[in-house]
Amino acid sequence: MPTRSVALRRLSAGAAAGALISTSLLLTSPAQADTVAVHASDIRPDETTYAGWHQGYADARYASGISSQGLSSIGRSQIINGYTDNDNVDLAKDGVNADLGTALNGASYDVAQGQAYFQVPLFVDSDGAAGSDPAVFTTLRPAVAADGPTTIGLSDSWVSSKAFGTIAANTPTTLSTIVGALDGGASIYKTIAFGVLTDVGHTSAVSSITFDGDTYEFAADAVSNDTVTDSEVANEETANNYASWHQGYENATGRQQVTGEGVELSGRSQVIKGYNNTSTNLTAVNANLAGVIPDASYDVESGAAFFQIALRFDNGGGVQFATLRNNGTDGALSLDQQWQSSKAINADIPANTNARLSDIVAALGNYKVIAYGVLTTPGTSAVVSHITFGRTSTTFADAPAAPTASNVMPNGIAPDESVYAGWHQGAAEGVARIANGVLNLGATRSQVIKGYADNSKNTDDRNVDLAEALRTGSYDVVSGDVHFQVPVFFEDADGNTQFATLRPQAKADVGVNTFHLGDEWVSSKPLGDLPANTPAQLGDILSSIGSYKVLAFGVYSDAGGNGVVRSITWNGVKSTFAKVTSTTKIVKLSNSKPSVRSHVIVYGTVTAPGGAAVAGGTVKVVYRAKVVATTTVRANGTYTLHLPLLKSGTSNIRVTFYGTDQASTSTVLKSITVTK
Repeated sequence: MPTRSVALRRLSAGAAAGALISTSLLLTSPAQADTVAVHASDIRPDETTYAGWHQGYADARYASGISSQGLSSIGRSQIINGYTDNDNVDLAKDGVNADLGTALNGASYDVAQGQAYFQVPLFVDSDGAAGSDPAVFTTLRPAVAADGPTTIGLSDSWVSSKAFGTIAANTPTTLSTIVGALDGGASIYKTIAFGVLTDVGHTSAVSSITFDGDTYEFAADAVSNDTVTDSEVANEETANNYASWHQGYENATGRQQVTGEGVELSGRSQVIKGYNNTSTNLTAVNANLAGVIPDASYDVESGAAFFQIALRFDNGGGVQFATLRNNGTDGALSLDQQWQSSKAINADIPANTNARLSDIVAALGNYKVIAYGVLTTPGTSAVVSHITFGRTSTTFADAPAAPTASNVMPNGIAPDESVYAGWHQGAAEGVARIANGVLNLGATRSQVIKGYADNSKNTDDRNVDLAEALRTGSYDVVSGDVHFQVPVFFEDADGNTQFATLRPQAKADVGVNTFHLGDEWVSSKPLGDLPANTPAQLGDILSSIGSYKVLAFGVYSDAGGNGVVRSITWNGVKSTFAKVTSTTKIVKLSNSKPSVRSHVIVYGTVTAPGGAAVAGGTVKVVYRAKVVATTTVRANGTYTLHLPLLKSGTSNIRVTFYGTDQASTSTVLKSITVTK
C-alpha cells in the first residue's frame, strides 16, 4: 500500500482550517485500505480541533511525541484520531464513521516499548429514542494494557467508561458482549475517534495502529547531520550566540576545545546549544522530550561527562528555570533512566535527587526546552565526540591543517638568551646540541626555547592564542626526561605584570605528546585562585590566566634528564632538528694545466647555508674510479687535498664531503685535463 502523510489529506470547503478529512472517506472498503505515515507535526497538542490526530487529555500537550520507536508517551496521555463528524447527533444502527462490530475485531496495535491501551471514544444511545434517553459519551478500551504486537479479538476483556444498555461502567466484559450491546436491540451510536493511551506512572512507544482496514505508522522525522569545529564553539555565552554552540559557564573560556577526537571539556565546563525561542511563553516547546529522549544519545571517548537539558517550566507555581541532567553514563538516553533536576518540581521530585526521567518530565507541566549539551565538574575532564538530540546528530571534530615545516639547523640555536628572539638556550649556556636529526638537551639543566620578537610586558599583544596553539601543538620525544614549557607575561589581580612559566606536571612520554585540557600542568606563579607550583588542569589554568602574552615556547630538561627531542609543533609550524645541508666547493687547483710529471693540489671549502663554515668530517677525491686523496675539514671549513701523479687524458675529479652528525654529505665535480 502507498504511504502518505496525513498532512496531505485536507478538508474541502466548509471544514475547519488545517483539520484532516474524515477518516471515514478512507475506510469504506478493504480495497481502499492504506498505510498512512503519521508525523509529529500531524498531532495537535490539545483537543481544540477534534478532527484528526490530537492529544485527548487536557494539560498533557507534551506527554507524547514521535521517535524512531513510534508514538512515545509519558504518563497520562491519550493520542487519538478524531473523525470530522464527532457530535452527538444523527447516530446510526451500524455506527457512524466506523462499525465497531467489524472494525474492532482484527484491529491491532504494536507496542514497541512499555504498556499502552487501545481506545475508542463514541456516543451511544441504547434505546434509539432521541431526546428521551440522550446519547451517552463513553470510551472503550481493553481491561489490561498491552505490551508488544497485539491483535484485538472478540474474546478479549474490555471495559466501558460509562454504562449503557446492559454494560456496566468500568467492569471487565468480553468485547463480543460489548459489541453485541451496540449492535443489538434499538442501539444507535457514532464512533468519533480511535487511538491509544497510557496511564500515570507508565511509558509506552506504539509503532503502529491498524483500525478499520487502514494502518497508521508513527514515523519520526529525518535526522540532520552537523559537524562542529573548534571555531564554532564560542568561549562565552552572549545573547547573540545562545542559539549556537557555546560555553555556558562564566569565566570558563579555556575549558573547552574541539580536536580531531571530539569536544574536550575540563573542570567546571558546560558546552551547550541553545534555541532561538527562550521566552517565558511556554506554548512553543522547541523539543518535545517524550519524542526526543528515546532517540537522544552522546558518546564520551574518554573521561566522564553529564548530559544536560536546560528548560523553563510551569506546573502551577509560575514559570521557573531548571536544568535536568543524567548520571554521567553516556550512550543512548532513556525515559526510564535516573536523572536529577536542579529545582524541585513537586513534593515527589525534590531538587538534586534521583528520579525516573519520565516522572520528572510528566511533573513539569508546561515546559520549554531552551538548550542541551554536556558538562563536566571541577577536577574532571572528558572528550565527547557526538551528540544526538531533537532530530539533529552533531559530530565534534576539527582536524588542524597540516603544519608548515621548519628545519632548525645546528647553528640555529643561540648559546644563551642575550638575543631573546629565535631559538636559544634559556638555562645553562651551550648545553644543547643538534645531531643526527634530533635535539639533545644535554645532561645538565637545559631549556631550548624559541622566543618571540615582541617580548615586552605589554600584554595587549598576545603573540599567539595560547589555547589555540596548545590545541594543535605537540612534541616528539625520543628519550630522557622532557617537559614542554611556555614562558608568559600576565596581569595579576592587582593589575601588575608578572612573569611565569607554564609546563606539564609529568614528564613527556616517549613518542608524540599532545596537549589536553584535562592534563595537569603547573604555573611558577599564582594564577587567580590557583596557587603556584601546584598541579591543576590545563583548562583551569587557561581560564585563570586572564590577560597574557606568550614570550616563547620550547622544551626543558632538568639536570640529569638527558632529554632528546625529534620535533616541536606549535601554532601551525612543525620544527624539526636537522643536519646542516652542506655545500662542497673547489676553490682552485694549484696547477690548472697539469702533466703526468706534475702534482695537483685541490683547495676547497665546506659551508652551511649562509656561508657558515662546516668543521670536521672527511673529504675524499676520486679520479677514474679510485680514491686518490683523503683529508679532514679544518675548523674554518677549508680543506686541502694533495693529489698523486695522474694519468694523461681528460676526466672528472669527484670531491666528496662525507658529512658529520651535524652536516649532510655533499659532492662537487671538476673536469681536469692531464697532458703527457
